[in-house]
Amino acid sequence: TYGSQSAAVATDVTGMASAVFTSSYSAVQSVYTVAYTPSITYLSSSTAATVNVQRRPVRLDGTDYTQYTNSIFTATATVVDVRKEAASTNPHVATGVVVTFTYKGLTKSAASDGSGVAATPTGFDAGSSSGTYYYSLASAQTATFALASNVQGGTVTVNARPTHVVAAEIATTTLSNFIASATVYDDSGLA
Repeated sequence: TYGSQSAAVATDVTGMASAVFTSSYSAVQSVYTVAYTPSITYLSSSTAATVNVQRRPVRLDGTDYTQYTNSIFTATATVVDVRKEAASTNPHVATGVVVTFTYKGLTKSAASDGSGVAATPTGFDAGSSSGTYYYSLASAQTATFALASNVQGGTVTVNARPTHVVAAEIATTTLSNFIASATVYDDSGLA
């Protein structure tokens, strides 16, 4: 007997009896009991043993982004239930896990949804310098899932914004001063 579950199982030729039970939803230490019913040949006996239910391991998979400087992106991560993934059980994601995203010193948190995806409620500014950056991911342990972290959870490749320049035509006379002007346009399509 384990919790409210019980099974009656015959022993094999070696005297072994095995039953399958489902562990609790939370990480706890509990007990299962075994009772041998008496027969004509044997007396009854019973024992108990400890069941240590551990939190399920998770992995945090961040999404990679390519952004223009000073653009806003919403970071997302998938929380993967490693045990379900190893058993090829679908879906192999963990729901309700709060993920903390950190990008360039700013932190935002969101819980994973029914698809195992957590997305920042507001976006991060990619920054004003082009280059390759990372955002980190972390989750606290829950009753069911172990804590996890991923220092390079997702890559953010920040590119300088594309531009084009239009110079104004000028008409002037010889030996005269004139002002040359040009307009630079942001071709990124962003405001």
